[in-house]
Amino acid sequence: MKRRDFLALAVVGAAGVMLPATAAFLPAAAHPRLLDILHDDEVVREIGRSYREMATGENDVRVLTEAILADRNGSASAALSARLDQQVKDDFTQGRTVKVNGWILSVTEAQQCALYSLQAV
Repeated sequence: MKRRDFLALAVVGAAGVMLPATAAFLPAAAHPRLLDILHDDEVVREIGRSYREMATGENDVRVLTEAILADRNGSASAALSARLDQQVKDDFTQGRTVKVNGWILSVTEAQQCALYSLQAV
């Protein structure tokens, strides 16, 4: 087997192993806390659509999921919900914010809204 073939096979195999794990976290990653606060599905979807227009490189389910679940601290979290809450706080503390439809949101919140807006209604 040539090195190129081996590397291609390894990448495909790794993707097959990693994608199901990412998919398992998708429901939690795609449920923005803003939905619990605002109780308005359409407002959250519109924020998500607007964010995807602003951040064109993040207009994809996999890219958004990976961005939301990326471990920024280098340590594993006990609970995804707690981790996402902390990411939102860290985003605000570190100035990682974006203005979308008049809302000042953490980048994590905006990404969650964008991911939520990509889900089938």
